Amino acid sequence: NGLIVAADIEPQRVGERVLAGEYLPATRADDLLLYDRGYPAFWLFAAHAVEQRHFCARLPRTFCADVAAFAAGQARSAVITLTPGEEARRQCQAFGLPTEALRLRLIRVRLKGGEEEFLITSLLDEETFSAPLFKRLYHLRWGIEEGYKREKCFAEIENFSGRTVHALQQDVLAKVLTLNLTALLVWLAQWMTKRLYQARRHRYQVNFANALSKMKDNVVRLLALDPPPGLLERLLGAMASEVEAIRPDRSFPRAITSSKPKRFQPNYKRCR
Repeated sequence: NGLIVAADIEPQRVGERVLAGEYLPATRADDLLLYDRGYPAFWLFAAHAVEQRHFCARLPRTFCADVAAFAAGQARSAVITLTPGEEARRQCQAFGLPTEALRLRLIRVRLKGGEEEFLITSLLDEETFSAPLFKRLYHLRWGIEEGYKREKCFAEIENFSGRTVHALQQDVLAKVLTLNLTALLVWLAQWMTKRLYQARRHRYQVNFANALSKMKDNVVRLLALDPPPGLLERLLGAMASEVEAIRPDRSFPRAITSSKPKRFQPNYKRCR
């Protein structure tokens, strides 16, 4: 639904795996957690086993010898016994986790261009969870990638108006609130869009970038004690009219022009 349910601001030394582990107790017994390839670690898998949570994660073929051997073959699925190395044992002990070997399953996913992705999961039953299902399953993470793009590119969440911890927290939480308010209105505007354009050849979706731009101009008015009459209705109508066609299975090569991180100048903060 595009809503951000939690936003942590931590020092750079705190990795994403640690934050993911801290969220585990908040998940439910029937949840399945999806992870990108930056997350796999034996201790994190052990934490899922302790909490009795299932997961599916993408991992590089160099993750360990078992994965490298699987990648060199042709099998679509294989159950392995993952044994922790010395560093993994130290990490487990630091987090108070068991160091016993884990039975996990490797999945090979072939993409349209011939590339291969490798997934690891705690779902061992090959009859109930056949290998072809995992291609669509892992693709569900794309909505999260789009969420990162909205935060970093559209809302410029890293573009801070101050240098103190309080200023950073205030900026991030204000933008998260704005993103969530936009997502709520986009959800309703999408229902309106579906009815408005149902006779057209393509399906249409609300353009989130334009919707966010309209919300940024009006979020303070919406939260005022006495908002202008009809403001919410006008916002919804404007969002529903700014749409783009949905064209499934489109893909384009990434044009990576620079590896340098984006820099913002606090003295010249943009208003849009």
